[in-house]
Amino acid sequence: MIPSIILVFLAVAIADVTARSSVILPRQDNGTTGSNTFASITPSKTLEWVPCYQDSSAAKLGPVSCARLIAPLDYSDTSLGEIQLAIIKLGASESECNLTKRAVFVNRGGPGGDPVDFINDLGGLLRAQVGNGVDLVGIVPRGVGSTFPPITCDATDDIVAERQNNITASQPGYRSESPIETYEVGKALGRDCGSVTPDLIPYVGTVHVARDMDYVRQALGQDKLSYLGYSYGTVLGATYAALFPDNIDRMVLDAVVDFNSWYQTEKNAELDAGDTDLTLSNFFQFCYDAGPDNCRFWYSSPEEIRDRFFEIDQRLLANPFPISGFGSLKTPQWRSAVYQGLYRPAETFALLAGIAAEIYNGTAGPAIQAYVQLLQSSPGGEPPLVDPATGLKNSDNAGYWIQCLDGGARDEEVEPKELQKIFKKYQKETEFFAGPTSQLEILCLGARLSAKERITEKFKKIKTSHPILFVGNTADPTTPLRAAFKMSEAFPGSTVLTINGTGHISYRATQGTECAEQWIAPYFKDGTLPPRGTVCEGKQTPFE
Repeated sequence: MIPSIILVFLAVAIADVTARSSVILPRQDNGTTGSNTFASITPSKTLEWVPCYQDSSAAKLGPVSCARLIAPLDYSDTSLGEIQLAIIKLGASESECNLTKRAVFVNRGGPGGDPVDFINDLGGLLRAQVGNGVDLVGIVPRGVGSTFPPITCDATDDIVAERQNNITASQPGYRSESPIETYEVGKALGRDCGSVTPDLIPYVGTVHVARDMDYVRQALGQDKLSYLGYSYGTVLGATYAALFPDNIDRMVLDAVVDFNSWYQTEKNAELDAGDTDLTLSNFFQFCYDAGPDNCRFWYSSPEEIRDRFFEIDQRLLANPFPISGFGSLKTPQWRSAVYQGLYRPAETFALLAGIAAEIYNGTAGPAIQAYVQLLQSSPGGEPPLVDPATGLKNSDNAGYWIQCLDGGARDEEVEPKELQKIFKKYQKETEFFAGPTSQLEILCLGARLSAKERITEKFKKIKTSHPILFVGNTADPTTPLRAAFKMSEAFPGSTVLTINGTGHISYRATQGTECAEQWIAPYFKDGTLPPRGTVCEGKQTPFE
């Protein structure tokens, strides 16, 4: 993901745009705001590749091609209909083209992440992980981007924006009634999912996406699957390994989610809250080490930086910070912005420090102005395909219902006291981020969604045809290193590569590719796992 898009995500989280209808960048109402590459590609029951994205940075690394593959909606009952999977491929570089045409599937995370921009913009980084002699393949998941037909709970762009507004405004921890409000937002989500594309929504769960991946593997003529998955992509990879343990050629799972918690309605807060507080503490330390010339929120010690940072939160509780022309910044938006900022130290720590300094001093300056400019800019990437029969298109909010569908539904109503207990469960794990980390569990309890096919048994003793390599950072705000070790236990023979660095996903915890080139690329090349206990030092200078 390119830095400008990274900053847009953070800008979306930080600004409560009360002067407009939404806090996200709105699309034109159910219209295509630009051309869509896949619209001109004829869907086929075999892979028919056509050149695409010839002007992208990835095209400098190898041939880029696209296809639309017709696949069953339900692999257990093919009479129920079909879907059209949008697929992008970055071919092996000509100088190192592998005659076996080995492919490595990649999933960027999310859920709901689109691989098209990911491969086009970060192809060089991915090449450092997998090598130059293989094809990189990304499948646009069901309910996302250009995969067709649209599977969504949002009927219009206004509803996309309204839902995101309601989720942000109801973040637990802001008011005593916030958990109940989040639950009600979840109930509204469930009602919409039952009315917009009700016959299709049960088919966007991770198990269905894993079966799509095996279908494409076969269409490519690959005997087994090679796979690189980040964050939510580790859930998809582990799900595939559980369904098809004998089909694993290579599998790297980087920034590991607790798979068992993912598929349950009741989440494991100890792992799902990640190491948010540790990562925030590292932000204070990085700022102090950078000095007053490089960190705008610098004070005489990391502890003083921390105290003043928390003071901002208390000030916003009492008096939201006005942003000219864009309304007021309130506590939920601030906490969400900080939480998102912890993902990407190199791209966001300096900017986050600048925003904190401006809020603390009570005057909007260049950092906040940068957010205003980003909010006024257009989002990157192509618009999703529009169904001409219904006017529907896939929604940016897909990650919410995908996660809810995977977790399953409880039949009974949840009492307010239990909702408060859920919030307090996360409060025990994180001092500052209990709101954003607890919200999805509460939201999904209200939605009562369940995928047609889910993993219902715990991941344990899954022997794969080749051992899996797990990767985790020592300070990751959302997928802690201990999750990688715990999930590795479920796959005998696997091992964990530790990256000593801060941020979400290994390539954000090190500003070079040395760790990937030393340990991950050799694994993809010849299957060699790092020795147990291997720690790779991440190079990080986020304020330089």
